[in-house]
Amino acid sequence: MNATGSLSHDSPFNLSQRFLALSFVSIAMVSLVSSFLLTSFLKDRFLRQDAEAMTQVVNSIAKVELLNRRDAGDQAFSLSLEDVAKHITTLPDVVRANVFNRDMLVVWSNNREVTGVQVEDNPYLRHALDGELSFTSGKIDDANHNRPEQVALGHPEFVEIYMPVQDTDGQEILGVVEIYKVPDSLFSTIRAGQRLIWIAAAVSGLFLYITLFWIVRRADHVIRGQQDRLIESETLAAVGEMASAVAHGIRSPLASIRSSAELWKEEAPDSSNFAQDIISEVDRLEKWVRGLLTYSQQSDRQYEAVDVVSTIRQSISHLTQDHYRQAVGIELDMNEDLPRVRGDGALLAQALSNIIANAVEASREGSVVTITGKTDNSRQRVEIRVTDSGAGISAEQMSKIFMPFYTTKGNGLGVGLVIADRIIKRCGGLLVVRSQLGTGTNVIVTLPVLS
Repeated sequence: MNATGSLSHDSPFNLSQRFLALSFVSIAMVSLVSSFLLTSFLKDRFLRQDAEAMTQVVNSIAKVELLNRRDAGDQAFSLSLEDVAKHITTLPDVVRANVFNRDMLVVWSNNREVTGVQVEDNPYLRHALDGELSFTSGKIDDANHNRPEQVALGHPEFVEIYMPVQDTDGQEILGVVEIYKVPDSLFSTIRAGQRLIWIAAAVSGLFLYITLFWIVRRADHVIRGQQDRLIESETLAAVGEMASAVAHGIRSPLASIRSSAELWKEEAPDSSNFAQDIISEVDRLEKWVRGLLTYSQQSDRQYEAVDVVSTIRQSISHLTQDHYRQAVGIELDMNEDLPRVRGDGALLAQALSNIIANAVEASREGSVVTITGKTDNSRQRVEIRVTDSGAGISAEQMSKIFMPFYTTKGNGLGVGLVIADRIIKRCGGLLVVRSQLGTGTNVIVTLPVLS
């Protein structure tokens, strides 16, 4: 079946595609950055709480030892902190304890290789000597095993805590106790929390992306619909002005030409074929003008009960002589008791005439156009199917068949199928076209039964 359809216009801004890319990048970046910050904060908070707890324990033990060694003179600090470190090394997860004096010298360590080592540059130790708790975590490998207090540590993943030790009055920093911990349970808790944050961020980001994409896709669909309606309104306005001018200027001359041709046909029977050709072409022009007026006008009619079978028969009778010359048969397969549908008889007849005329024009000579009619299972809608055996419609043409003024016919105006679709929609129905190249075309019209 030959297709009718469209005014060309610029491609609209594709909101869905732009959002698909930009929103994915934006949400992914926000999720990644927020997850990284939250996991870093979680790890820092857990390690700080553990370090503060250890510092409180160390200073409590140190005060007790210092009080017990008030008579030890200058050796009070060293002796007290040695006892403190020995106590700490017995705590769970502690694998190394080093004691530094204020000169950054290791005065005691549970690893004898480290005792007596002078540390020259250690920012964590300097901060601790200034009274600030310092801690860090990491892994030791051959490349990073470069600090003397880490010699022979033997554990790749650790937490390192530098704890300032104060005198009994809390006024002076006596030294620093450094410990290395391997808190497997703490690391496991931190990793579990970090995994939970990453999973929550991924799920939340995906949910947000899908939700926003649905909203934007819906908005894009609404915008496209409004744009199509705006284009249609502009087209209707232009077509209305053109149709009114054409109808006013051409209908009277057409009527005179047709009357003259009919008179010629009666007075000169030998030239009846020529006269009939003139009448057929006049009818074609009249149909174009009527189609333009129908397409451009908004419907304000009151709908009534329409007999589908008689309307189809009327539509067939409106076919021009040119259609009959194609030697294409029309076969009706209709239930005579089809219920009446809601619509306008004249408009539906015009719509069906356009559909049947297209089917006849698309059919090969000697073939048959089949028209069937039936109700659906609920008997709430009547289905009319027009089937031809023509060349079919390509996928590219199929996307344009409902666009105004698009046509594949050399003598077509490009509004026949568009007018039919518009009329059927006005009646609350639906027009569907199904076609494949080489196998013909089915046009299915569904109309609501008048309740």
